[in-house]
Amino acid sequence: MKKIRSALMLIAVLIAAGIWGIGPTWSFLTGYDSVPNPVTPGCNETEIIEEFPDTPPQDPEKNPVYNKKVQIRAPEAVIANVTGYIRARILYSNSDLGNAVVLSGMDSGWVKDSDGYYYYTRPVSRGQVTAPLFTRVSLDSSKVSDKASVYVEDFRITVYEESVQAGKCKNYKEAWNSFVPKTA
Repeated sequence: MKKIRSALMLIAVLIAAGIWGIGPTWSFLTGYDSVPNPVTPGCNETEIIEEFPDTPPQDPEKNPVYNKKVQIRAPEAVIANVTGYIRARILYSNSDLGNAVVLSGMDSGWVKDSDGYYYYTRPVSRGQVTAPLFTRVSLDSSKVSDKASVYVEDFRITVYEESVQAGKCKNYKEAWNSFVPKTA
C-alpha cells in the first residue's frame, strides 16, 4: 500500500510539474515583438566617363603625354539613387610601364589611401559628376626599362570604381569603414 501511495504521489508531482512548465514554455514559444525596419531601398549606381583623343602611341623615350580625362557620374536616370561615396583604382596592363606612369590633373577632392584606392572625399548624388580623377597620362622615360618599351603600343590603363551609400556617415572614411572594415 505504501508503494502504491508513493507511486501515486510521484505521478501527481510529475503531473503538477508538467502543468507548471507548460505555461512559461507556451508563452516563450508564442511571444513576439515588432521592430521598425531601418533599411530603406536605394541604388548607388555609378559609371565612368572618359574623354581622350585617339592618339597613336608615342616613343616612350620622349616622355609622351596623353590627354585622358576620367570622372565618375551618378546617372540622372536612376529612380532611387541615393547619395554615396566613390572610390577608384587604377590598374595597368603592364606593371613595368605602370611604374613609369605619371597621372596629372587630379582634383584635390581625390585622395590616395594606403590600400591603393583613390577616394572621392565628397558625396555624390543623382546627376552629379566627380571632379577629374586625372586629366593627363604621361610616361617618365627614365623609368621605362628596355624590355618594357616594346609593350607601349598595347599598354592599357583600366579604371575600376565602386560606390557605397553615404547613409548617416559624416565622411568618406566612415562610410567605407562601415562597409569594408579595415583589417589590422
